[in-house]
Amino acid sequence: MLTPAQETYLAKRISLQKIWPWAAGFLTLIWAGGMAWLFLRLPQIANPFLMLEQLEADAVPAASLVVYAAMLPLLFHTAAFLMLVLVIFLIDRMMGEKKLLGIVSRLRQGPGAP
Repeated sequence: MLTPAQETYLAKRISLQKIWPWAAGFLTLIWAGGMAWLFLRLPQIANPFLMLEQLEADAVPAASLVVYAAMLPLLFHTAAFLMLVLVIFLIDRMMGEKKLLGIVSRLRQGPGAP
């Protein structure tokens, strides 16, 4: 049998599990919105093809040429990829927790429960 503290913990985790799909959708929407905002507002950072066009047209200031041309697109895409991996990892872990909470719930109901 579970102690009252364990029952409280399980109830809290079950309630958090119910709001997780909304939170995951919100995180994904924030990520996609952030990427879209960067592509629209800061295209030199987010779009390496635009940077290449600007380099060919000599439209990039000399002082920031090295940083813009070499590092920013690479760093931007790396950070965007890592944020997406984090969101996917969180979704995967919460799905695993949902499965485990279902098993615990069935075990709490006793033998013979579906």
